Amino acid sequence: MTDWQFRLEFRDLWKDERDGKISLLDVSKGVVERIKALAPVIRKRKDEMYQDAADDLENDILPMFEELVEEENEDTEDFDFALSYLYDWADGRLDDEWNGKKVCWVNTL
Repeated sequence: MTDWQFRLEFRDLWKDERDGKISLLDVSKGVVERIKALAPVIRKRKDEMYQDAADDLENDILPMFEELVEEENEDTEDFDFALSYLYDWADGRLDDEWNGKKVCWVNTL
């Protein structure tokens, strides 16, 4: 089984949006909050690979979601585009072992 090093929990956001309790904009706001909370946790690990992962999260992925919030953009395609980058980042390998360490489990279901 893959050794996920971190976890982003989005199940509640997805469920509330699906149930009509919150908008896609609210989901984006929640994603921004949780990414901002995760980045310092990643930075506590001093290895360069973790610092690089935190840099990518803060400098590449977070700004995509922040832009959605700032522009009050609720376009599903734009959200999915940003989410695909988050998934790709999260699935990054941190070692050369078969089924080894990967950056982050993103839980949406």
